Amino acid sequence: MFWKKKTEAADPHPATPPPLPAQATRSEPAALQQQPLRLGEGHPGKFDHPKNPLEISLMALRARQIDVPSFLEELFNSNIFVVPKKEDIVASDTGFSLGKNPHLFSITYPEYVALGLYTSPERAKPTSEQYPEYRFAIEVHAGEFLMSLGGDFGIVLNPYWDVNIEFSNVVFQRVLTMMRRD
Repeated sequence: MFWKKKTEAADPHPATPPPLPAQATRSEPAALQQQPLRLGEGHPGKFDHPKNPLEISLMALRARQIDVPSFLEELFNSNIFVVPKKEDIVASDTGFSLGKNPHLFSITYPEYVALGLYTSPERAKPTSEQYPEYRFAIEVHAGEFLMSLGGDFGIVLNPYWDVNIEFSNVVFQRVLTMMRRD
């Protein structure tokens, strides 16, 4: 598995972090209606059309059109969103970033903790509705962000959506080990 970091110009950031947008209401693609995956309680958000290349890759993985290494390469080269508490957001001249040791949304399982990651700000909306203290999304480069973290954790990409993916702490630590070798 190879992680080749792609370089792209960063998008300009607004003057204040916007609250998460309202959830879109569109029907789910027919290929995904057969076996929806969901996390947590209640009805999952229905995944409408993909909003970016990472979401296209996630849908292709779910439809078994690409393999996991291809998806991971897209993930590690994409920008994703994390959901911190408001006090963990730091404003700067270039936008907003995470403060030191931020409290990020995570799901606690009996065996491990999984960090919630989102493919777009809209995908974080169900989380902010259930947990109002996590109402802002901060954009980070997935590869740089995930490789900089320490500790034993798993990840959940797009929790509370019918199209999501989860890697346990054991599996995700193996992924990080493979990425660090390259």
